Amino acid sequence: MNRDEVLQQLEDGTFDWKQYSWATAKYCPEKLDPDKYNWAWDSYAVAQYCPEKLDPERYNWEQHSYVVAQYCPEKLDPEKYTWKLEGWVVIQSCPELFSPSKFVIKKGMITGMETGIWIDLDVIPKLILEV
Repeated sequence: MNRDEVLQQLEDGTFDWKQYSWATAKYCPEKLDPDKYNWAWDSYAVAQYCPEKLDPERYNWEQHSYVVAQYCPEKLDPEKYTWKLEGWVVIQSCPELFSPSKFVIKKGMITGMETGIWIDLDVIPKLILEV
């Protein structure tokens, strides 16, 4: 799927919003229709490619919170963010938004054993003390 294909299918009325919503976010965000967009599966693409179109009420926070932290932390909603599963992304990508009250740190939790991601554990005490 590319920009020309997306535009042609949108013009023809044959665009499959359920399967290819991500393509509107990536290739032609000006054509993104929030009422037709597949927020359940493709929320990540809005955060990554056109964060100005992010609708916090429709965004799939449960599955795609980490993308907001990575690409548009200014849109991060601390009440909707999945801290338990993806708090490490905040620590890594936007530590100024880290909230120890939302994210409980347990020994071994962020060392890659559960997440597959390695984070500098020296950063965490500084974040806790600074908050």
